[in-house]
Amino acid sequence: MNIYDIIFFVFAITTVGSAFMVVTTRNIVHAAFYLLLTFFGVTGIYVLLGADFVAIVQLVVYVGGILILLIFGVMLTNKITNVQIKSGSLQLFPAAIGVGLFGGVLVSA
Repeated sequence: MNIYDIIFFVFAITTVGSAFMVVTTRNIVHAAFYLLLTFFGVTGIYVLLGADFVAIVQLVVYVGGILILLIFGVMLTNKITNVQIKSGSLQLFPAAIGVGLFGGVLVSA
């Protein structure tokens, strides 16, 4: 295993870990910063694979445009108080069935 493999695995673990945190965190500001880390991880993977142009486009479009717009949108909106977000476990079962069926169709194709 050479140094490029180690750097690739560091970027991959960082990207997957921060993407997982984007999905699981309840604070939207924290999710935006985890998304920033995810985009930088993907950019690093592009650089390691030799796709420098795609890496620059990733930085300019996603980090420079979309993510900054998301952060400004979050910061400039009024904070909503006294709202309870409820998610029941009954909603998880149909979603799991749907994902399983979709995965089965993808595997069989």
